Amino acid sequence: MFFFEFERSDIKPKFMTQGSFAYNTINTPENPPVQQMDLDDGIYFPLKYIEKASNGNFSQAAQTIRNIVYRCVNDLCRDMNWNLRKNLNVCV
Repeated sequence: MFFFEFERSDIKPKFMTQGSFAYNTINTPENPPVQQMDLDDGIYFPLKYIEKASNGNFSQAAQTIRNIVYRCVNDLCRDMNWNLRKNLNVCV
């Protein structure tokens, strides 16, 4: 149910760069391309909406948001004929 409620037009997620790049404290790699910068982007939802949609269970809300993002990325990969690497130990 949360997924369908998410599609409401009054819910406007914000996408923002976060971490050291956003604070202009990122280190320039000494040996590119072996070393690379780590750029982090975040998605932010109105807290009031998340509280309501998840009945205050933020773990459930986080999992639902991950599932939504995964579905979108999966669709994009399919459309672009890319391979989506699954089961990686990374933050999504």
